[in-house]
Amino acid sequence: MRRRSLLYLLLPAASAHASTTDRAAITARYERVRHQYEALQRTGADLSSLAESIQKVRQAVRSGDLQRVNALLDQIETGLAALAAGRPGENPVRPPDDISGQAPGGGGGEYRVVQAIRASPAYLELVTARAPRVAPDGAVGRNIERFSDVAAQRDTIWLLLRGLATGSAEDVDATVRSLRYGFARQTDRGNFANQRGASDQKAVGVDAFFLQAFGRMYLLIAESPFSARFLPPLNALKPQLTRAMAWLAASRSELTRQDRHATNRLFFDALAFVLNGEILGDPSLRGIGESFIEAGLDNQRDDGTYNEHNGFDTSYQAVSILNVAGLLAHAPTPRLKTRLTESLRRAIAWERARVSADGRIEVQGNARTGLGQEQFLGKAKDVNYAEVALAFLYAAIIEGDPRLEHQGESIARYLAARGTAR
Repeated sequence: MRRRSLLYLLLPAASAHASTTDRAAITARYERVRHQYEALQRTGADLSSLAESIQKVRQAVRSGDLQRVNALLDQIETGLAALAAGRPGENPVRPPDDISGQAPGGGGGEYRVVQAIRASPAYLELVTARAPRVAPDGAVGRNIERFSDVAAQRDTIWLLLRGLATGSAEDVDATVRSLRYGFARQTDRGNFANQRGASDQKAVGVDAFFLQAFGRMYLLIAESPFSARFLPPLNALKPQLTRAMAWLAASRSELTRQDRHATNRLFFDALAFVLNGEILGDPSLRGIGESFIEAGLDNQRDDGTYNEHNGFDTSYQAVSILNVAGLLAHAPTPRLKTRLTESLRRAIAWERARVSADGRIEVQGNARTGLGQEQFLGKAKDVNYAEVALAFLYAAIIEGDPRLEHQGESIARYLAARGTAR
């Protein structure tokens, strides 16, 4: 399997049978499998057992059978995982070379942020402090004492960032366990149980929170040196993921109704559809994601602020920036990538002007946080300093501006001095 052989076949051979979105989704899947294959190839592993499956993929591409292409790529990933398991002495820390040189939005996914965290003591301390504990059964946060809702499981992304930055297989294993815990709470309808008294329709936003987190963590693991080991248990969840996304797609109008005045949530919805559409090779899901991207972008004002309950908010502004960065890494079309890039540039310009030299974030005028305006689980919402700091790191990578990273580090140090992980 030479470096570009299957990709070369894939693009022209499928062009007569599939849309551009179909080809983009399949190509993204191929790239992930190729990274796994080449990582093992560098170790001298015998990969001849995969030759037949690779040939079948080529035949499926020529015939335009994209469903079979996806199934065969699943088989190859499983085979790679089995081969990797037989080489326990390999060092998992070094990422594939062609991922390490690419930033979010540049076609290489989000893995560059892991490298930036690894290189920064302030950010490494931040993700270490923010990483949650995962119980033996996979429960996180408020779910540990008693199951509440699947949205709590999304906090594990901080643990994954720490694990990828430090090369900890234990952290990645705990992340996978937390995602499996969430899917174990899925109902027959495809949505997820909750114990907070909300109806299925009212809780659809909770489902979207968890599903976007699954997509983001899946793709980060897929880009990492841990992919061969940990993707198979996540791939085993694809039938459940398919049902969950069907439920979310059927609830599209309710999501829009609930989230139309909270831009960060429109972008969460977009991530759920775009990322999982890529994972499942389903262009219809990515198409729904595009509509949520457009809605979120249309909610940005001329000054760069995103609408949050008819105002602006320095905490939720950063959440939107993080979500836009994730969408840039998997932008469905060049036009949307251009819009997302410009949107992020204006958003971070507004946000950076509201950070003091010592890293304190301004709350005056905020619509939702820092002044007791809203509560969650009985506590007043404060600015989420950790997310704001991470947003500055993503923006620094995408903008190519180290000053943004330094400003983000000052936010992280301010947070550390306050002695809290938020």
